[in-house]
Amino acid sequence: MIYAKFHTNSGERIKYHKSSSVWPGIKFAETINEPFIEWIIGNGKKIDFWRDSWATCTPLREDIDYPNHLWKLCTAKISDFINYDGWNVPSDISLAFLAMGIDITSIPYNSNDEDIQIWMPDINGEFSVKNAFESTHNRLDTDSPGPSGIGVVYRDWEGRVMGTLCKSVGITTNYLAEVNVIIDGVDKAIHRE
Repeated sequence: MIYAKFHTNSGERIKYHKSSSVWPGIKFAETINEPFIEWIIGNGKKIDFWRDSWATCTPLREDIDYPNHLWKLCTAKISDFINYDGWNVPSDISLAFLAMGIDITSIPYNSNDEDIQIWMPDINGEFSVKNAFESTHNRLDTDSPGPSGIGVVYRDWEGRVMGTLCKSVGITTNYLAEVNVIIDGVDKAIHRE
Protein backbone atom coordinates (compact mmCIF):
# COMPACT_ATOMS: atom_id res chain seq x y z
CA MET A 1 0.00 0.00 0.00
CA ILE A 2 2.82 2.43 0.82
CA TYR A 3 4.52 1.50 -2.46
CA ALA A 4 1.34 2.35 -4.39
CA LYS A 5 0.99 5.69 -2.60
CA PHE A 6 4.46 6.89 -3.53
CA HIS A 7 4.92 5.34 -7.00
CA THR A 8 3.17 5.85 -10.33
CA ASN A 9 1.35 3.06 -12.18
CA SER A 10 4.45 2.57 -14.32
CA GLY A 11 6.59 1.95 -11.22
CA GLU A 12 8.37 5.32 -11.14
CA ARG A 13 8.80 7.05 -7.81
CA ILE A 14 6.53 10.11 -7.77
CA LYS A 15 8.27 13.36 -8.67
CA TYR A 16 5.72 15.76 -7.16
CA HIS A 17 5.36 16.77 -3.51
CA LYS A 18 3.10 14.59 -1.42
CA SER A 19 2.51 15.81 2.10
CA SER A 20 3.74 13.08 4.42
CA SER A 21 5.97 12.95 7.45
CA VAL A 22 7.24 9.49 6.45
CA TRP A 23 7.94 10.10 2.74
CA PRO A 24 11.52 11.41 3.12
CA GLY A 25 12.45 8.36 5.19
CA ILE A 26 10.78 5.95 2.77
CA LYS A 27 12.51 7.55 -0.21
CA PHE A 28 15.88 7.33 1.56
CA ALA A 29 15.41 3.77 2.83
CA GLU A 30 14.10 2.43 -0.48
CA THR A 31 17.30 3.17 -2.37
CA ILE A 32 19.43 1.64 0.38
CA ASN A 33 17.33 -1.50 0.88
CA GLU A 34 16.23 -2.29 -2.68
CA PRO A 35 19.32 -4.38 -3.58
CA PHE A 36 18.63 -6.67 -0.62
CA ILE A 37 15.05 -7.60 -1.61
CA GLU A 38 14.51 -10.47 -4.05
CA TRP A 39 11.87 -13.01 -5.03
CA ILE A 40 11.60 -16.77 -4.88
CA ILE A 41 9.51 -17.56 -7.93
CA GLY A 42 6.43 -19.68 -7.45
CA ASN A 43 3.55 -19.29 -9.89
CA GLY A 44 4.76 -15.82 -10.91
CA LYS A 45 1.44 -14.04 -10.32
CA LYS A 46 2.80 -11.50 -7.81
CA ILE A 47 6.07 -10.64 -9.55
CA ASP A 48 6.21 -7.74 -11.99
CA PHE A 49 8.36 -8.93 -14.89
CA TRP A 50 9.98 -5.53 -15.44
CA ARG A 51 9.95 -3.78 -12.05
CA ASP A 52 10.82 -6.49 -9.51
CA SER A 53 14.22 -8.06 -8.83
CA TRP A 54 13.86 -11.66 -9.91
CA ALA A 55 16.36 -12.41 -12.72
CA THR A 56 19.18 -10.24 -11.38
CA CYS A 57 19.76 -8.19 -8.24
CA THR A 58 18.11 -5.19 -9.93
CA PRO A 59 14.82 -4.91 -11.84
CA LEU A 60 15.12 -5.54 -15.59
CA ARG A 61 13.67 -2.10 -16.18
CA GLU A 62 16.88 -0.52 -14.87
CA ASP A 63 18.92 -2.26 -17.58
CA ILE A 64 16.67 -1.36 -20.51
CA ASP A 65 16.64 2.09 -22.08
CA TYR A 66 12.97 2.66 -22.82
CA PRO A 67 10.99 5.94 -22.75
CA ASN A 68 9.23 6.51 -19.42
CA HIS A 69 5.79 7.05 -20.95
CA LEU A 70 5.92 3.60 -22.61
CA TRP A 71 6.66 1.78 -19.34
CA LYS A 72 2.98 2.22 -18.45
CA LEU A 73 2.20 -0.32 -21.17
CA CYS A 74 4.59 -2.89 -19.69
CA THR A 75 2.40 -4.75 -17.21
CA ALA A 76 3.59 -8.35 -17.61
CA LYS A 77 3.86 -10.69 -14.66
CA ILE A 78 6.26 -13.62 -14.48
CA SER A 79 3.23 -15.93 -14.78
CA ASP A 80 2.77 -14.64 -18.36
CA PHE A 81 6.04 -16.40 -19.30
CA ILE A 82 5.61 -19.72 -17.49
CA ASN A 83 3.71 -22.73 -18.86
CA TYR A 84 3.59 -26.44 -18.01
CA ASP A 85 6.73 -27.10 -20.12
CA GLY A 86 8.85 -24.40 -18.48
CA TRP A 87 9.76 -20.87 -19.42
CA ASN A 88 7.93 -19.51 -22.48
CA VAL A 89 9.73 -16.25 -23.25
CA PRO A 90 9.45 -14.58 -26.69
CA SER A 91 12.64 -14.78 -28.75
CA ASP A 92 13.31 -11.02 -28.66
CA ILE A 93 13.22 -11.03 -24.86
CA SER A 94 15.37 -14.19 -24.77
CA LEU A 95 17.97 -12.42 -26.92
CA ALA A 96 17.89 -9.41 -24.59
CA PHE A 97 18.42 -11.76 -21.62
CA LEU A 98 21.38 -13.41 -23.34
CA ALA A 99 22.89 -9.97 -24.04
CA MET A 100 22.59 -9.21 -20.31
CA GLY A 101 24.17 -12.56 -19.42
CA ILE A 102 20.95 -14.08 -18.07
CA ASP A 103 20.11 -17.72 -18.82
CA ILE A 104 16.40 -17.71 -18.09
CA THR A 105 16.16 -21.50 -18.31
CA SER A 106 18.45 -21.76 -15.27
CA ILE A 107 16.10 -19.68 -13.08
CA PRO A 108 14.03 -22.08 -10.97
CA TYR A 109 10.33 -21.73 -10.23
CA ASN A 110 7.56 -23.86 -8.76
CA SER A 111 4.22 -23.09 -10.35
CA ASN A 112 2.41 -24.88 -7.50
CA ASP A 113 3.64 -22.37 -4.90
CA GLU A 114 3.01 -18.70 -4.22
CA ASP A 115 5.75 -16.18 -4.95
CA ILE A 116 7.73 -15.18 -1.86
CA GLN A 117 9.55 -11.90 -1.37
CA ILE A 118 12.67 -12.34 0.75
CA TRP A 119 15.25 -10.24 2.56
CA MET A 120 18.58 -11.54 1.23
CA PRO A 121 20.86 -10.74 4.20
CA ASP A 122 18.91 -13.06 6.52
CA ILE A 123 19.51 -16.81 6.26
CA ASN A 124 15.73 -17.39 6.46
CA GLY A 125 14.81 -14.44 4.24
CA GLU A 126 13.07 -12.69 7.15
CA PHE A 127 13.22 -8.91 7.50
CA SER A 128 14.02 -7.30 10.84
CA VAL A 129 15.00 -3.74 11.70
CA LYS A 130 18.19 -5.00 13.36
CA ASN A 131 19.18 -7.01 10.30
CA ALA A 132 18.34 -4.10 7.97
CA PHE A 133 20.54 -1.77 10.02
CA GLU A 134 23.42 -4.24 10.08
CA SER A 135 23.16 -4.77 6.31
CA THR A 136 22.78 -1.15 5.30
CA HIS A 137 24.52 1.07 7.85
CA ASN A 138 27.75 1.03 5.87
CA ARG A 139 25.80 2.40 2.89
CA LEU A 140 24.56 5.42 4.84
CA ASP A 141 26.08 8.80 4.21
CA THR A 142 29.01 8.71 6.59
CA ASP A 143 31.21 11.13 4.68
CA SER A 144 32.32 14.31 6.35
CA PRO A 145 30.62 17.38 4.95
CA GLY A 146 33.23 19.54 6.70
CA PRO A 147 32.43 21.77 9.66
CA SER A 148 29.04 20.69 10.92
CA GLY A 149 26.39 22.03 13.19
CA ILE A 150 23.14 20.71 14.57
CA GLY A 151 19.89 22.37 15.47
CA VAL A 152 17.00 20.60 17.11
CA VAL A 153 13.72 21.38 18.85
CA TYR A 154 12.85 18.66 21.37
CA ARG A 155 9.16 18.01 22.02
CA ASP A 156 7.42 15.67 24.43
CA TRP A 157 4.69 13.23 23.47
CA GLU A 158 2.07 16.01 23.69
CA GLY A 159 4.04 18.31 21.41
CA ARG A 160 5.25 20.72 24.11
CA VAL A 161 8.71 22.13 23.57
CA MET A 162 11.12 20.53 26.03
CA GLY A 163 14.13 22.45 24.87
CA THR A 164 16.31 23.37 21.96
CA LEU A 165 19.83 22.57 20.95
CA CYS A 166 22.04 24.46 18.60
CA LYS A 167 25.73 23.80 18.56
CA SER A 168 28.73 23.29 16.40
CA VAL A 169 29.93 19.71 16.32
CA GLY A 170 33.13 20.45 14.42
CA ILE A 171 34.36 18.38 11.55
CA THR A 172 32.49 15.10 11.77
CA THR A 173 30.52 12.68 9.65
CA ASN A 174 26.80 13.07 8.99
CA TYR A 175 26.27 9.78 10.80
CA LEU A 176 28.06 10.94 13.95
CA ALA A 177 26.19 14.26 13.87
CA GLU A 178 22.89 12.33 13.82
CA VAL A 179 24.07 10.10 16.68
CA ASN A 180 25.06 13.23 18.64
CA VAL A 181 21.54 14.65 18.23
CA ILE A 182 19.94 11.40 19.38
CA ILE A 183 22.15 11.19 22.46
CA ASP A 184 21.50 14.83 23.38
CA GLY A 185 17.75 14.30 22.89
CA VAL A 186 17.67 11.26 25.14
CA ASP A 187 19.73 13.13 27.74
CA LYS A 188 17.27 16.06 27.68
CA ALA A 189 14.30 13.68 27.99
CA ILE A 190 15.86 11.91 30.98
CA HIS A 191 16.87 15.08 32.81
CA ARG A 192 13.72 17.06 32.05
CA GLU A 193 12.60 19.23 34.91
